[in-house]
Amino acid sequence: MATVGYTAENKAAEIDYKYPKLWLDRGEVARIIVGLENPQMEYVHNLEKPIVINGQLQMETKQGKNGPYEAVKTKFVTKAICLGDASALEDSGADPKNCPMCKLAADKPDQAKPPYRRYATHVVRYKTQTPSTFNLQEPFNVETLVWSFPDRTFNKLIDFATEHGDLRQKDLLLGPCESKDWQKFDIQIGSKAEWLLDESRKQRVVETFRNNQIKDLTVAIGSPKKANWIVQDIKQVTDAWAEVNGTAVEPGWATDTTSLDTDLSSLLNDTPASLPSAEATSAPSVDPLAGFDDLFAATATTEPEPAPVVVADEPVAPPVATAAPAVDNFDDLLAGL
Repeated sequence: MATVGYTAENKAAEIDYKYPKLWLDRGEVARIIVGLENPQMEYVHNLEKPIVINGQLQMETKQGKNGPYEAVKTKFVTKAICLGDASALEDSGADPKNCPMCKLAADKPDQAKPPYRRYATHVVRYKTQTPSTFNLQEPFNVETLVWSFPDRTFNKLIDFATEHGDLRQKDLLLGPCESKDWQKFDIQIGSKAEWLLDESRKQRVVETFRNNQIKDLTVAIGSPKKANWIVQDIKQVTDAWAEVNGTAVEPGWATDTTSLDTDLSSLLNDTPASLPSAEATSAPSVDPLAGFDDLFAATATTEPEPAPVVVADEPVAPPVATAAPAVDNFDDLLAGL
């Protein structure tokens, strides 16, 4: 190993996974403001390994749509950002030529699944009188949180925007939460936006939103890992399955680069040229309070019907509409609403 000096260029990337999340307890509800920025989207992989005790594969009973069924009991390894090329992922949903996790899923579909889309955005949550009511506290107060969600929820938000117009014009009502672990709750669109009822509320929301954001929404979606770390995660999966099957691990499988268009050996260096750093994977640094007039052109003109949706934190594969382009002009937020 090489020696390193006490200089700024040798500092390790600092990734802070501790941030204020929108996370509901069982039975809890939340009243939130969505649409103050476009969400960030990444393709992510969930890697899990089978649990083996004394050579025996462990099974568990799960509840499916058609009743209970037996499944392999697994242990979480990592949820990592896919290393695939963006255009390839958009076209086919996977990129085994550039991402070793996609390659594992393609070569060994019993051991891993293709990547799936996940989203994260800053939202503003109202302080309410109790965790089980949508009624606001007095005096008026709010907080900025990070909300991470799958395709199903993103599609529902698009449906709301299509039918009712600008999402800023209506509060979203979440809950009651049915499962804390899976964050399973209904979403309804409200009849009004409490924050738009007077100027002081508008100002409080704008200031709270502007001054309390995390630097990189990517960490709310998955781990922006280097390829050499991912190869170690893959080895955990393949080793465990080799034990289950009573076979030897294929030599060099995880680091075999012969079938990859981009030579993974370059990705496995400490400073890979082809893999962006954690800082590089973050969204462009723009003023999130710039120009919402272009985000949603329509404005709701009718009283909406409550529209429930069950949010399940699970991969959903079908293609969805692409989010609107990021905006960079929000100077008229208060005047335009």
